[in-house]
This record gives sequence, structure tokens and C-alpha cells, in this order.
Amino acid sequence: MSAPDEPLGSLSLEELAARGLAGDRAAVEALCAALQGPMYRLAQRMLGNPQDAEDCTQEILVQIVTHLAQFRGDGSLLRWAYTIASRRLLRARLSRAESRPLPIDDVARVIDLGVAATYDVTALAAEETKLLARDVQRTCTQAMLLCLTREERLAALLAEMLGATDTAGAEICGIQPDAFRQRVARARAKLRPLLEERCGLAGPANACRCERGVIAKQRAGMRLPVYQDGTEDEARWRRAHEQLGAMRRLGSVFTVSPLPAARAKLWATLLARFPDLLA
Repeated sequence: MSAPDEPLGSLSLEELAARGLAGDRAAVEALCAALQGPMYRLAQRMLGNPQDAEDCTQEILVQIVTHLAQFRGDGSLLRWAYTIASRRLLRARLSRAESRPLPIDDVARVIDLGVAATYDVTALAAEETKLLARDVQRTCTQAMLLCLTREERLAALLAEMLGATDTAGAEICGIQPDAFRQRVARARAKLRPLLEERCGLAGPANACRCERGVIAKQRAGMRLPVYQDGTEDEARWRRAHEQLGAMRRLGSVFTVSPLPAARAKLWATLLARFPDLLA
């Protein structure tokens, strides 16, 4: 048990929840601050719209705080929070962008057109193109996710991006492990033509590169953000890019430790280690 005067930043999510239930308002605020980032990232990937994600995140945090007494403390609070968020996101009002899954062939056609438009591969070395490639990668990832149904999208995010096991993912989604595995399998099957046959990140021999997407957009007259050398945005992007490489080398770290308390402390360590990527 933590000491009453222990700094809140050193406490696990479970300890913050216990203090919050005991009437410590500062602990509740610290808990919301710690959960806001993970909940927003899940909402953004699920809904595809920043404003909708922000609104839904606030609703999720309110629901977590008002139902905190229902957390029994016999598991990971982060998993419990993801369960609340997942159910709320699956019930969220459908936005126009995700009222129905995007046809996978339409996304593939856009990728193929972008590859065909970038015949001048010498331009790939431009520094500005490398900086903007991160934005293209994020946009492309979101387009792929919107090709899935909500249930498939949530399962793919939990399994592929958060490293959830079948048991953990099924618990969060409120379904059986077999059903969770089937959702992940359907999501992978739908995205396979894009990833295995086109994406250079999935296969070195594939033609599509994020830098090619930048050039294709520029030639199509689409506006892209520009990070000036020496600015804070450019410096933050470089730090995040380096942290992304380090994080990829870690692999699915949440599958390493089965203990809820250890997973909560692992997440706190990741937030401290990769602030520009996760915070």
C-alpha cells in the first residue's frame, strides 16, 4: 500500500483508483490524466474523426470515474478502462466517415494510383518528403481501419497495436476468445490485399512507400502540413520517429507479463520512455 504523501506520479493506476475511492480528488484527476491518452488514441482509430474522438473520450472518462466503485481491484485497471471505452465506442453514433466500411478495392485503387504517379523515384530522398511521410502513413492506416466493421476494427487495434491476448481482447470486448480470434482473422483477411501485396512497410519488395504517397498528393494538388527546420514541430516529429523505431524493437510487450500490476507499471514506463509518441 502506498504512503499517503507519496507523489501521485509514482503510483500505479490501481493505486490511484483506490485513493480516488477513498475521497482523494487529486488522485481521480491524476487517474483521468493518465487514461486520457490511451482512451483518445483508441477513440481516434475507431471513429476516424478527431472531434468525435475528443467528445467520446470525455464521455468515457466520466463513465470511468462514475463507475470506479465497480472496479474490484482483482485485475488491471487499464484493461477495465479499455472495456468501458470499447463498449462506449461500439455504441457511439455512426459518423458519416464510418457509416459503412470503405470498399477495400477503393483504397487499393488510390494506393495504386499513387504508386503510378511517382515514377520519378529520385525525389524520394527529399528531406521534406521524409518528414511528411509520417502524416501519409497515419492517413493510410486510418483508411485501412475504416475498411473494417467496428467490431473487426476494435479487435484489430487490441490485437495488433496493443498486443492484447485472445483472453484479454475477449474480456474487453465482452465476447468469447474464439469469437475474438475470428474477428481478428476477418480483419487480417480484409487488409491482406493492401498490406501483403502493396505496402512497403509489410514487405520490402512491395512498391508502395509513404514517401511515394507524399509525392502523389503533392502532384494532385493536395495540401500537406510542412514542418520547418528548427521548429518545435519538426523537433518533436524527429523525436517521435526515433521513439517509434525503439518501440517497434520492443514488440508486443503487454504479452510478456501476465500480472495486472506489472502491466500497469509497464504502461507508465512506456509513457515516460516514449513521451513524444504516446503522450
